[in-house]
Amino acid sequence: EALIQVRCTRDDDRHRWRRRGAITATLVHELAHLRYRGHSRAFWRHVEAAFPRFREAERWLRAHGPSLF
Repeated sequence: EALIQVRCTRDDDRHRWRRRGAITATLVHELAHLRYRGHSRAFWRHVEAAFPRFREAERWLRAHGPSLF
């Protein structure tokens, strides 16, 4: 089991865990491409096995991602 931890905001930011989850989901997604070239079902199973809350983080990132830049 791998642990990826990213700190990208202040400790008092109440949305910190969500952002960290979104960043972790992005990292897991990209790292999964080292094993799977495309976005096959096997790819998504691998991503979700590595980071079970991937879908939740992906939804947050789609909704809030543009505001992070």
